[in-house]
Amino acid sequence: LAMLGNRLVGNTLEQGVVFLPLLWLHAAFVDPAISLMLAQIYVAARALYPILYYFFFPGVTNNNNNLRRQSHAYIFSTMPGYAVNAYMMVKLYFALP
Repeated sequence: LAMLGNRLVGNTLEQGVVFLPLLWLHAAFVDPAISLMLAQIYVAARALYPILYYFFFPGVTNNNNNLRRQSHAYIFSTMPGYAVNAYMMVKLYFALP
């Protein structure tokens, strides 16, 4: 559980440094309504991260039957964040003079 908290905070801080400035710039120069929708997608994906990481982190031993989990399902919470950031970068590139 300590590793989960460490990765949750670390991953959120890593992505937040990119996401927040892009969100503000996108809202100011492109479209505030779309920025709101993108922020909601991003926050929903961030909310899934601890759940998916806890249940599907590869290499974590299951206490019930000592099986090792071998899934990378937690990328379903990180990839939407990357997609939102990439979308805002591209839209800003074409919107700015």
